[in-house]
Amino acid sequence: MLQLADINPVVRSAGKAAFEPGYDGSMKSEPLMDHDLHLAYRGRGAIVIGGCRYIMEIGDVVTVFPGESFHVEVEGERPFSRYFIHFDFTGDKTESLQAPVLEDDIPWPRHVRLMSDSRARDLCADIVLRVQNYAASDVSHIIAAGHMQALLGIVAENYTGKHTDEGDTYSKCRKNILQSERFIQANYRKNLTLAEIAGAVGLSVDYFGRAFKALFGRTPLDYLTNHRLSEAKRLMVETDLSISEIARRTGYDDIHYFSYIFKRREGITPSQFISRLAIEE
Repeated sequence: MLQLADINPVVRSAGKAAFEPGYDGSMKSEPLMDHDLHLAYRGRGAIVIGGCRYIMEIGDVVTVFPGESFHVEVEGERPFSRYFIHFDFTGDKTESLQAPVLEDDIPWPRHVRLMSDSRARDLCADIVLRVQNYAASDVSHIIAAGHMQALLGIVAENYTGKHTDEGDTYSKCRKNILQSERFIQANYRKNLTLAEIAGAVGLSVDYFGRAFKALFGRTPLDYLTNHRLSEAKRLMVETDLSISEIARRTGYDDIHYFSYIFKRREGITPSQFISRLAIEE
């Protein structure tokens, strides 16, 4: 029986797909040879597995298991969009068709609603990009596997409701620091300063900076930059917005500075990033 500690995922393929209202893919259903994880990021739809409908809204995750067939349906009058990742929980051929059990031998969940989908969507976008680069770089396989392991951890954590508690020296203000994370995520489009973030959660600048880094492993402003670029990459994957509009929506009024920061962090320019996203819809 595969345990959580045995997870060493292999990502086979990944992409994103958008479906217009009224879409019914029931005629395209075929049994899977691997696992298929779906994450909804726009609209409302359903994954139908063996006659059972699993309604998906933004932040919902559904896993289809080997040997099962499924199809997608759109609910409502808006398009429905999702990421999909074909993978195995382990590269061991004798266990590749297995899904791990959670604590108390609970089976791997079919349907999970994430409390926050920001990190999960960021990981999906990166996995899609890495898969597109498989032929050019063996390193992409390793990075995609690492992102997939993190994504599976998020799914398991949300399903069990058990979140880790670091127990560090700043544990007394952990609630404040977590509030600051939400503050950054809600206000990242603004020209935030360290003092403004610290003041929003009632902590001094110096103490806040040390406590935030102890909890998240990076400074608040570095976290802000990473979050902005994660949102930018997600918009590049999920929309057809121009680079200048994406820069504006993620807190950068100067497109040249945005491109500079993006290349420094990602190793490629925004235009190069978009050019690699030739993904079959």
